[in-house]
Amino acid sequence: MTRPVDWKCPSCRESNPANFDLCWNCGSDRAGVADPAFRPAIAFHPVCETCGYLLVGLSENRCPECGHPFDPAKKDTPRALPAGVREAADAAAVMSTRDGYDRWARVYDDDGNPLIALEEPLVDRLLGEVRGLGIADIGCGTGRHAIRLAQAGASVRGIDFSSAMLERARQKAGALPIQFTQHDLALPLPFAERRFDRVVCGLVVDHIADLTGLFGEMRRICRADGFVIISVMHPAMMLRGVQARFRDPETGQEVRPASCEHQISDYVTAVTAAGLEIVQLSEHAVDEALANRLERARRYLGWPMLFLMQLKPASS
Repeated sequence: MTRPVDWKCPSCRESNPANFDLCWNCGSDRAGVADPAFRPAIAFHPVCETCGYLLVGLSENRCPECGHPFDPAKKDTPRALPAGVREAADAAAVMSTRDGYDRWARVYDDDGNPLIALEEPLVDRLLGEVRGLGIADIGCGTGRHAIRLAQAGASVRGIDFSSAMLERARQKAGALPIQFTQHDLALPLPFAERRFDRVVCGLVVDHIADLTGLFGEMRRICRADGFVIISVMHPAMMLRGVQARFRDPETGQEVRPASCEHQISDYVTAVTAAGLEIVQLSEHAVDEALANRLERARRYLGWPMLFLMQLKPASS
C-alpha cells in the first residue's frame, strides 16, 4: 500500500498523516501557526482499536499504522467518546518513567511495536548459544528477553522497577525457572560481582539519566570473559519527535514515559568511563521486509531506529 508522505509539526515535532492540514497533537498548521479554536482530531474521528491511528481519509479497510482491519462504515465519521475520555485525549500525557510503564504493561506485548520486532533477532544473534549460561536481564519489563532466553536453556534473573511490568512477566513465564525482582536501576544492582556470563539491557537506557553509573554496575556483575549487550532507540528517532510512547486503548490518549535525550556520543562516553570496552557498535534502520510485516514501521522506512552495543569488561 502506498501512502502520501507524512509531515512533522514545526511546533511539537509530532508526525502527522499527509491528509491533515493541522497537527493532530497541538493544532498548529504546517507553518507552525496554532489555531486557538482547535480541538485535537482524535476527539472527533474514529481511531484504530489496536494502535490508536486516526481512521480518516483512507482508501483501504485496514489501519495504515499497524495493519489491523476495521469496519469501513467507521471511516470519516465522528465517534462518541465516554464522559471524560475526550478531555483525556486532547493532549499527550508525559509522566514519570515508572508510572508510564506501569500503565503500558497491559498492552506492551500486543501493540505491534516495530522497534521490538527489529531488536529481538539482533540481540539473539549477538548472544549466540546461551544454554547453561547465567544471564541478567536489566530492565526486563514484561520478560520478552528473559522468557526467550530461559526457554533456550539459560539461567535468568530479571529486574525492573515497574511492578505492573513484572506482574505481566511472571504471568507469562509460568513455570520457567526465572527469578524476577523489583529494583530501581538508579541504585546499585542487587547482584554479586562477576555473577553473570551475559548481561542484557534492552530498550531501557534512554530512560536512565546516569548512564555511567548503570553501565559501571553492569560491568561489575559481568564475568571477565563475558559480555554486555545494550539496545536502545536510536537518537535519530528523536529528530522525528519520537520517543517511547503508547496510546491508551481506553482513552485514546498518547502516554509518554519520561525519557532522556541522549546522543550516541553520550552512550560511548559512558561506556569508556564505566570501565567497559566496545566489541561492536551497530545502527539499524527499518527495511522493506519489516515494513511489509508491520505497516506501522513503514513511516520510518530507511530511518535509523535502533542503536546496539556489545561490550566487555575492560582489561585491568
